[in-house]
Amino acid sequence: MDVIGFGALNLDVIYRLGSVEAAGLAPGAEVFGEPGGMDSLSATLERLGGPPVSVSAGGSAANTVCSLRRMGLLTGYVGAVGEDEAADTLVEGLGDPMYQGLVRRGRSGRTVIAVGPDGDRSITVFPNVNDSLSPSDVDHILLARARIVHLSAFVGDLPLEAQVEAVRRLPKDITLSLDPGAMYALRGVEGIAPLLERADVVLPGEGELIMMTGARDRDEGAEMLMDMGAGTVMVKMGSQGIHTYWREGEYHLFAQPVPVAGDSVGAGDVADAGFLAGMLARLPPKDCTMLAHMCAVESLAGHGRETYPDSDFLTTFLEEVKARGA
Repeated sequence: MDVIGFGALNLDVIYRLGSVEAAGLAPGAEVFGEPGGMDSLSATLERLGGPPVSVSAGGSAANTVCSLRRMGLLTGYVGAVGEDEAADTLVEGLGDPMYQGLVRRGRSGRTVIAVGPDGDRSITVFPNVNDSLSPSDVDHILLARARIVHLSAFVGDLPLEAQVEAVRRLPKDITLSLDPGAMYALRGVEGIAPLLERADVVLPGEGELIMMTGARDRDEGAEMLMDMGAGTVMVKMGSQGIHTYWREGEYHLFAQPVPVAGDSVGAGDVADAGFLAGMLARLPPKDCTMLAHMCAVESLAGHGRETYPDSDFLTTFLEEVKARGA
């Protein structure tokens, strides 16, 4: 196996609005929705902007794994889905069913996403079955078959306990990557210390890094994570580019303005996929960062997963890197 993802699986319901703030939401925010509040929020967004522009599978690690699979890598997944109409949609694209350690019960997780005219989005998460995932549900034998295990956040404490136990049992020669997202950033470094101390690669957004570490800036925040054990920290800065830190150096990729034909939902997750694909190809951190950026830009051309980069995209990039080094 190349990469196995381990994180929440959510059905993304995306609305496009003239103003995210008009719905009482904050651009760039990711918050936990109150039980029973999804129908009310959806009705408000539909009143302000019309019906959903997209209903598609989502979840941070799931988006990353789907992108990696489309680029031709062998992927699997550990998580929970419901026994409802959304379940088949959520597991599609994650990998061969024999490499999916999924439990099925209850109602699948959902996120209601409001996207503004500039592509900024506000995400409200309704975790449902995701929060029921326990340590006893995890297929540790499956995880041990991966070259990389990629984690993303859950809302509840029980699935975090499941990830902590999985990380404790993970063989040392397997690379662990973590995209903390807003949910784990809110817990601070103390709240997810067992994950950070084992993580080889941490992939936060800049705001998440500052929130998680309490640092004054991204340089200090990245240093704190490397002091905890991370070998590499890739900080995603949206339209400002990507800044990657590793033990021997750092690299800032300045981004040119990019038109958003679709939306920015999942772009950071696709950037994660690009960076991990570069690592699997044994590229240096600078080239991994360039691939991460290019993959994210490719995803902006459409909604959901419809324009994620494919195997031809990855092959072309690797051939260009090889030609530069020749």
